[in-house]
Amino acid sequence: MVGIVVWGAHRDTPELRQIGLPIFSYCSCPSGLSASIYRMRARSWPPTLVSSKCTKANVVFADDDGCVFVPAASADDLLTVARTIWPRERQQADAIKEGNNLRSQLHFADYLAKRKTGPTYTFRQHLRQMDGAIEE
Repeated sequence: MVGIVVWGAHRDTPELRQIGLPIFSYCSCPSGLSASIYRMRARSWPPTLVSSKCTKANVVFADDDGCVFVPAASADDLLTVARTIWPRERQQADAIKEGNNLRSQLHFADYLAKRKTGPTYTFRQHLRQMDGAIEE
């Protein structure tokens, strides 16, 4: 096991960190979970996450910001896209560290000005126009 994904709260965070077991959940709950949650879990196997069953046909990617479940057949495509997004995000983060905030990098004032004259103009269109769309 390389980590735990909990659809709910977890407890014992310091101990989990100490043994090096990553856990991804909505939040920590130092007082523990109620008996009703345990009864609900006993009825739901295999685990269901937002009306999707997680099976061996899925791959889970997780970090401090959350987790995503994808069909194993799509994992390579997802990793290819992620490898193109990551360097650009790092460039943006480095620019922020140097004092160039994201609003400036993405020319947000220009977007707002265009939006005033054309209310259907979307931020996604703006990013495409300035070659700033990184998630496509």
